[in-house]
Formats: sequence, structure tokens, C-alpha cells
Amino acid sequence: MSTTTVLSTPDPSVFGQSVTYTATVTGITAGAPPWGDVTFAIAGGPTLGPVPLTPTGPDSGTASVTDSTLAVGSHLVTANFVNSTDATDNSFGTTIQQVNQSATTTTVTFVPPAPVCGQSVTLTASVAAVPPGSGTPTGTVTFIVSADGPTVTGALDASGNVSVTVPGLSVGTHQVAAFYNGDTNFAPSNSPLTPLTISPASSSTALVITPASPVCGEAVTLCAQVTTTPPGTCTPTGTVTFTVAGGPTLTGTLDASGLACVTTSAIPVGPHAVTATYSGDT
Repeated sequence: MSTTTVLSTPDPSVFGQSVTYTATVTGITAGAPPWGDVTFAIAGGPTLGPVPLTPTGPDSGTASVTDSTLAVGSHLVTANFVNSTDATDNSFGTTIQQVNQSATTTTVTFVPPAPVCGQSVTLTASVAAVPPGSGTPTGTVTFIVSADGPTVTGALDASGNVSVTVPGLSVGTHQVAAFYNGDTNFAPSNSPLTPLTISPASSSTALVITPASPVCGEAVTLCAQVTTTPPGTCTPTGTVTFTVAGGPTLTGTLDASGLACVTTSAIPVGPHAVTATYSGDT
């Protein structure tokens, strides 16, 4: 009567890795080569075959199949040899195949690469299986932005990517990290810390003089409107210096709308160049 043994390689494996199952049948007593077929039944997985036995000796042979579809866990693998001539010569063998989680890598990128104050930033994480594992991870990724930034969680799409938008980060350098939280078949991982620098936004300054043609001794109001240049959206703060050639130098503080005004009666008779200089803020 025949005897069947089965071996799986590699064992253990990781999710998505190809595993070869080889049945060896010896002591066949009935029929002629190739004697019959082997079917591989995997608990919690597929049934593979039948596969014709390949003779390796006068009363022995092997049959092999390959599969990569098993979920994480322990699986009983049964190789059933069916002698096509004599059913009393049938036999089976078993083994346990252990499938572990696949390791993953997580990377993080952001757009735009050089954001300015008030500009929203889109963070994107990509999670992939580490070979020999394969497949697409599922689940969630948590983004952490240091230095007063938020913590945001998003779900991976069908390609293993997720994007979130973070508005209004403060000016300065932040460290961004993406943490993949893992799922049944894929292990957690995190990206390296990636610096994200928010720069001050550009601005423009418009000067208005009232009245436009004053007379000697008349009070003159100088107003500067400071406007943030897109894509920045921060409201300018700080001071504006008004310089009157041949006259006074005055300083005004911006209000909540970005407007600063000063009034003077100390401008002498004659033409004067007037400039308004915004000193910026953080």
C-alpha cells in the first residue's frame, strides 16, 4: 500500500508569498506509472489539482503545486493520492503551513513642496508590501505633524495610497510622519520623519495719500494697505514705515484688515516722494 507525505516550501511564509506544496508517494503497489493523481486540499484556502504523479522510481513519484492566496494563520494541507487502478492503494499525507503577516513600507510626500503661510498642504502616504510578501495593504494611516500641527487619519484606497489636506500650518519647520496601522495580513510600519517648511507669504503694499494735493500746514493722512500674495492667505501683522523725503518718518500698525494709517501736518511746502515699507512679520 502506498504512503504519501507532503512538504511545503517555504514554511513559514508571509502573506502573498508563493508557496510550493510537494507530495511524495512511495510504495505504490498497483498499476503502471504515472499510477494516478494528487489533489491538495488546504484548510481555509483552495483545493489544488488534481496533478498527475511524476515517477521518480519503480514504485514512487512526486507532484507539486504552487499557491500564494492563503490568509495569515495556520492551515492544514492534505495531499490525497488517488491510484487510478486500485483504490485500496490510495493514501494521504498532511502538513501545517504557517502564514505570517507581510512586512510593509510607508512613505510620505506632500504638495506643494514649498508651501507658504496659510496655504493648505496635501499629505500623501503610500503603503506597500515588502517582498516576498505581495498584495495591497488595507486599513488606515495616521499622519502626525509636529510643532503645533494636527494629527489626521485617513483610509487607504485600492492602490494603497491615502491623502489628507492640512490647512493653516504655522511658519517654520515641521516634522511629518505617516503611521500605517496594519490589517489582518499586513504588519504596521511608519515613514521616516520628513521635514516640511512653511515659509512666510509674499505681500504687496499699496499707498494712498489724502488729500492728494494738500496745502501748507494741512493734515495729511498716509494709509498703506498690505495684502498677502496668493497662494498665501495669512493676514499680515506688524508695522509699516512711512518715509516722506524732506519730511517726517512715521510708523503705523496694521489693523485686522492689513491697513495702517498715520496723520501728519509736518510736511513742508514742495514736492515730496513718499514711500510705505512693510517690515513683515513671522
